Amino acid sequence: MSRPSQLSRRMTFGLSLFGGCLLWTAFPPINWSFMAWFAPMLWMPLLTADRFVSSKSPKRLKRILGNSYTHMWLAHVVYWMLMLQGLRLAHWTTHFGWLAIGLYLGIYLPCFVFVGRCCVHRLRLPVTLAAAISWITFEWLRGYIISGFSMACLSHTQTDHLLLIQIADLGGNQIISLLIMLVAGSLYSIVVAAQNWSNHTSVKKTILVHAASILLMLALTLTYGYQQLGRTYSDMSKQTTVGLIQGSIDTQFELTPEQYSEENKRQQQSYIQQSNLARQANENLSLLVWPESMYPFGPTYVTNPQPESTIYKPRHQNYADIDDATFRQHVAIVQDNLRRSNQNLLSLLNGNSTESSNNSIHLIAGTDIHDLSVVDTPTYNSAILFSPKGTVRDIYRKRHLVMFGEYIPLGNQFPWLYDLLPIGPGLAAGDGVLNFEIEGVVFVPNICFESTVPHLVRNMMQQSNTQGQRGDVMLNLTNDGWFWGSAMLDIHLRCNVMRAVEMRRPNLVAANTGISAWITPTGKIVQQEAKRKDGFVIAQVGTATYDSVYMRFGDILSIVAATLAGVAVLRSFESVSPNIKN
Repeated sequence: MSRPSQLSRRMTFGLSLFGGCLLWTAFPPINWSFMAWFAPMLWMPLLTADRFVSSKSPKRLKRILGNSYTHMWLAHVVYWMLMLQGLRLAHWTTHFGWLAIGLYLGIYLPCFVFVGRCCVHRLRLPVTLAAAISWITFEWLRGYIISGFSMACLSHTQTDHLLLIQIADLGGNQIISLLIMLVAGSLYSIVVAAQNWSNHTSVKKTILVHAASILLMLALTLTYGYQQLGRTYSDMSKQTTVGLIQGSIDTQFELTPEQYSEENKRQQQSYIQQSNLARQANENLSLLVWPESMYPFGPTYVTNPQPESTIYKPRHQNYADIDDATFRQHVAIVQDNLRRSNQNLLSLLNGNSTESSNNSIHLIAGTDIHDLSVVDTPTYNSAILFSPKGTVRDIYRKRHLVMFGEYIPLGNQFPWLYDLLPIGPGLAAGDGVLNFEIEGVVFVPNICFESTVPHLVRNMMQQSNTQGQRGDVMLNLTNDGWFWGSAMLDIHLRCNVMRAVEMRRPNLVAANTGISAWITPTGKIVQQEAKRKDGFVIAQVGTATYDSVYMRFGDILSIVAATLAGVAVLRSFESVSPNIKN
C-alpha cells in the first residue's frame, strides 16, 4: 500500500467502498471491534494521493458523475444504508426516509477526504494527524447539522472495552475516534514505509517512530482507564431503586381499529404485568419507568389551570364542526377520565396499598401530550412523572426530534409531505430541560435518539434544579419497536454507554423491544434485557459526586480540530491546488 501519485475513479470507489465495508463489520451485528483500527487505513491513500483522475467531459452531468468525490459519496452511501437498514422495517414508506438519510450521510466521507487533503497538501501535516483532525471534525459537526445525528461514530465500536473508553470523560466520544484514527494513520505509515525498504535506515526510523507512537498512545489510554475504573462516582447514602420496564411491541401501521384496540390492550397488560413482577422482585422499589409512547391512556390534554382561560382547538378536520363550548366540555371529560385512569393505574402498580409494604412508587412514562393553551396546539413527545397517588408532578417535552420519524424537513412549509408517511402531522420540539427529583436523587430524562447526541445530553446534565443540584442520573425512555430487533437497538445502546462515561453518571435505559439497561458511570452494563422480550431491569442509583472534564468544558478537542480544519480549507483557497481539488 504505497503512496499513490494518482488514483483512478475505480480505485477511488474501491478504497472508499472496501474501507466502509470493513468498518461496518466493527459494529453489530458482526461486532468485530478490532476492524475499526484497520478499516480507515484504506482511506489514507485518498488523502495522500497527488491527484485524482476525474472525467474531463465537456458535459456538466458527466463531469459530476465522473468526479472522484462523487464516487466516494456513492460508496459511503452504501456503507450508511448497510449500517442503518433497521430504519426501513416498520413500514414500506420508511424506505424513503432510510434512503434520504443514507444519501445525506454519504457526504461525510468526501468531506473528510477533502479537508484531510487540505491538511496534508496545504498545511503539510502528516497523514496520521490530518486524518484524525478531519475525521473528528465531521463526527462533531454531524451532531449538529440537520438537528444532529451522532449514531455509529467510530468510537462506538469500542464500547465493550472498558479500559479504552474511559478517556471519553476528557473529550467526549470524539477523543476515542481521534485515538483510532491516529493508530490507523500510523499503521498506514508503517505499511508505506515498509514498501520502500531500499532506504533501510530511513525506513527503520519511520517504522520505529510510528510503532512507538502507537504503543505510547495505547499505554497512556489503558493506564488512565485502569485508574478511572477504580474510582467511585456516586454517593449511595441517598439511594433510589428503579424498575426499568420493557415490553415487546413492534411498531406497526395500517392496523384496523379492532387490531389497534387489541394491540393497545396487549401493550397495557404487558407493562402492568412486568411492573408487578418488578415490584415483587424488589420491595424497595421507588420508581417505575415505562418507555417512550408506552403509557396506555390518552390523549393527554394540557390546558391553562385558570378556569376562564382560553382553550384552543387543534386544526384538524375532526374538530372543524365542534363549537368552542362543546370542545371545552369534551376536554374536561377527557381530563377527568385521565385523572381517574392515572389514579387507578398507580394504585394498581403500588399493590392497591394493601398487597405490599411499599405504596410509594412513582411512575415515569412516555406519551404524547396536546397543549391546548397556545394557538398552534402543538403535540409533544413527552415523559410524565406521576406521583404514587396518580397526580401529574411534571412533564418533560422532547427537544430533539427524529427526522422522518417525528418530523419531515420542510414539513411546516409543505404540510402535504406528512401525507406521504404514516407518522401523522408531525410533532413540536420542546424548549426546556427538566429534572425529576425522587427521594433526593435527581433524574434527567431524555427521549429516544436524544441520548445519541453528546452535546445535547451534556447541556441537559449541566442544568440545575431549584435547589442548585445537578442531575445525578440520566434516564432514556425510548421506543425502539420501530427497528424490529435489528442492530439499530445495539447501536443505540452503545450511544447510551458512551454518554455514561462522558458525563460520569449512571445511565438508565427503558426501551420498548430492548435494549433496556443499567449502565454505570464507567460504561459497565450491570444488567440488560434481551431484545424483543418482555422483562425488567432493577437498578440502584445514588447522588453524583464528580463532574467529568467533558461535562465541565465540553467539545474543546473537537473545536480545536475544526479550527485547524477550517484553517487548512482557507489556505487551500488562497492558491487553489490541483492536488486538493482533483
